[in-house]
Amino acid sequence: MKFKNKDVLITGGLGFIEANLAIKLVGLGANVIIIDRVISAYGRGFKKYLHEID
Repeated sequence: MKFKNKDVLITGGLGFIEANLAIKLVGLGANVIIIDRVISAYGRGFKKYLHEID
């Protein structure tokens, strides 16, 4: 599948699977939008990428 310049919405994006999916899609050139409730107990592994989010 081609994702270059495609818009992708991921809900629950700070979960383990969703965060890794987002990273992969960005690597493939997709424009990723993440929506999450940001519960502090979750999403810790994704914090290092938050600086890359507009």
